[in-house]
Amino acid sequence: MRVKAVGGGAGRAGASRRPARRAKVKPNNARRNLLISTLIVLLVVVGVAVWVFSAGPSESTSEFKWLTSLEEAVEEASAQGKLVLIDFYAEWCGPCKLMDDEVYTDPDVRAFLSEKFVCVKVNVDENPGLAREYNVAFIPTVVVLTPSGVELGRIVGYLPPDNFISELSGIISQS
Repeated sequence: MRVKAVGGGAGRAGASRRPARRAKVKPNNARRNLLISTLIVLLVVVGVAVWVFSAGPSESTSEFKWLTSLEEAVEEASAQGKLVLIDFYAEWCGPCKLMDDEVYTDPDVRAFLSEKFVCVKVNVDENPGLAREYNVAFIPTVVVLTPSGVELGRIVGYLPPDNFISELSGIISQS
């Protein structure tokens, strides 16, 4: 049995009426997946860009590089008419990290080193025989060699950039 409302319909007080059912709208899965994939790719691209550009100047832009092989450094120094600079260091060494962070990143130091030296880094923990051969008792130790292997001088310990350049200049001028 159906009950009809009496009157014009504006005042339906007390009329029991079920709310109209709304049709369920299913999300478009393909569109949602495309949007999520696009956002992920965008975040990855932005993350890589931030990482690349926050790294600072690269070694290639300043024409300065570290070699890891003393033999290769000696060959390159002979070919270029430069001296060899060996930086003996260790990963756990605080003053060595200061040299890396404050001295070897200094633009004047980098320009000086690239003009005068072929540079090689030697980890004393990975190359204890080479450290013994050059009588490295403390680190950081910087040893300057001729391409023929003759030691011209050494610097032991941390020096700020200006002092480091001065000491190296003194070693070069004595040769």
